[in-house]
Amino acid sequence: MNTRIGLGMSMQRAIAALHYGFPQLHIASALPVTRGRDNFVLQVNHDLIFRFPRNGATAAQITREIKLLPLLAERFATPVPHFSYIWQPDEQYPHPFVGYNKLQGIWLNDPRIAPQMQKNLLPSLAQFFAELHQFPLDQARSCEVRGGTVEFWVQLYQRRFEQIQAAVFPHLSDAMRKKAQQLWETYLTRHALLPFAPALIHRDLWLHHLLCDPAQGTLCGVIDWGEVAIGDPALDFIGLYLRWGRERVEEIRSLAQLAPDPTFWHRLEFYREFYFQFYPPYTEAFKAARSQDLHALEQHIYYLQSALRY
Repeated sequence: MNTRIGLGMSMQRAIAALHYGFPQLHIASALPVTRGRDNFVLQVNHDLIFRFPRNGATAAQITREIKLLPLLAERFATPVPHFSYIWQPDEQYPHPFVGYNKLQGIWLNDPRIAPQMQKNLLPSLAQFFAELHQFPLDQARSCEVRGGTVEFWVQLYQRRFEQIQAAVFPHLSDAMRKKAQQLWETYLTRHALLPFAPALIHRDLWLHHLLCDPAQGTLCGVIDWGEVAIGDPALDFIGLYLRWGRERVEEIRSLAQLAPDPTFWHRLEFYREFYFQFYPPYTEAFKAARSQDLHALEQHIYYLQSALRY
């Protein structure tokens, strides 16, 4: 039987990889978890989570997490995944995958978390943000965590804009192409005028990546560290800001005793507008063009042209 398994993962292939990589693991039950976008995620025996990369970029993320998460666990009061199963690539399976005991708790976006429960969780959240954003950057860089100042991020999105121009813009009308280029140039210019003090950031800190025990008022897990980077700490507050509001974010920042940051809210509003309204349709169209998914590309182009008319 050929045990070589590619990045295109299914439940059957994931189980085959587990049998091959960890023959001592008895698999009594296995359930795909659909939440993962960048990984195929499998829940095994009810309490183990295994992550398999969907692409080469995600494989690199897992390699980085293998190095970084133990360092975070040493410094954080809040638990992060502990990889008790780590597959190091070989000729048969040339990409890493990991497994860890499922962290307990409920997501912060659970409707059962009433306003008073939110308030009870603020000290625990404040401690987590203080520990995260004060993590030594030299240690992060030693784990191949990328990022830097505003110049790094503007250059990164400038390169992505050039890729989008080549792959997506030919599918837009001349008028829409001109308008899209003007908008991109405006956003990149605005971005460059928003400097910040770089910190280690989760960079994907939506409420469904934060687990809590509302009865105890404690944060009991932070998951999905694949996007971790060195960048603007304001970006990590976007999920809480959109769901819990400005007052709660201000309370967290006060409890965490974070340094004064006079442009914090200006940057947060810019990120909400650029990263979560303007940018996503372009990157989805780019992914469709790169994978030659013509049906998806047509849908994304239709949406972009409709948005650009206004």
